[in-house]
Amino acid sequence: METCAIVSKPADLGRLVRRPVIVGVFAALAAVAISAAADTARRPNIVIILGDDMG
Repeated sequence: METCAIVSKPADLGRLVRRPVIVGVFAALAAVAISAAADTARRPNIVIILGDDMG
């Protein structure tokens, strides 16, 4: 009876772990950027038009 390892080479484990870590880092950076954009105070769009007929 032959045993079979899930990971045949140590490099395979590094590749399996690296991709989720990179995706997690990008997701965290995106979440920070979205929350920072939501926190900025937006100025309201108010237009005041003054008119005077002097003549």
